[in-house]
Amino acid sequence: MNSANGIPLLGFGTWPLKDDDVERCVRMALEAGFRHIDTAQMYGNEKHVGRALKASGVARRDLYVVTRSAPAMWPPGPSGPRCKSRSKISADRSTSCSSTGHRPMP
Repeated sequence: MNSANGIPLLGFGTWPLKDDDVERCVRMALEAGFRHIDTAQMYGNEKHVGRALKASGVARRDLYVVTRSAPAMWPPGPSGPRCKSRSKISADRSTSCSSTGHRPMP
């Protein structure tokens, strides 16, 4: 959400949703007005969250997506998990995307 409005107060969490379920639920959340979507590398659903975001038709600049990776998976550099997560959720530079550590571990 690249505006002065900041992070949307209410977010839609995607754990423990998988595959088609997470795609369907994320699309429904976006249709209901959610613009803050929460996922994590450990949930194993980032790719499907990305598909739902892409299919939704919501402008990327209007979305705020949070994804997390386990600290043990934080090698530095452009091939690290944070960059891979952005790729899986199809985040481009117009999408506000926060990639942080995951604690506690589910």
